[in-house]
Amino acid sequence: LRSKTNDIPIGLRSEIVALHNAGKGYRLISKTLQIPDCTVRNIVRKWKRFNTVASLSWTMKHIERTQGTE
Repeated sequence: LRSKTNDIPIGLRSEIVALHNAGKGYRLISKTLQIPDCTVRNIVRKWKRFNTVASLSWTMKHIERTQGTE
């Protein structure tokens, strides 16, 4: 099992998003790919917010957060 999202390859993150879009739940995706369900949830949440599965730098996250509050 992996402890950090950055350790998960982009291809696997894309597969998680594809399974989610196909209507699969977090737990089913988690069991299928043997990744913790909280990690799956965080990847999908990030994809919904930033529309990307790539790792974002802290600066990009901060810019997105401040633009959303203005």
